[in-house]
Amino acid sequence: MVKFEASQILEERITPNVREVVKVVITFYLLLTILEIIILKILSLSWYQVINHAFTTISTGGFSPKNDSIKIP
Repeated sequence: MVKFEASQILEERITPNVREVVKVVITFYLLLTILEIIILKILSLSWYQVINHAFTTISTGGFSPKNDSIKIP
């Protein structure tokens, strides 16, 4: 009985709290997206290009929606 109870306690500690993991992932994604929006707007891209690049490059690991990537005016 002690082994059974001890194994349940150990499993509870090892199992990650899904809500906490989701909060961390969403926070990290939002911070990266906001940071990229700010940087791309500083580079004087249009709002359409900024939003388009920010959402696509963060979620795809850096792939741009255009073949030529970013053309800074």
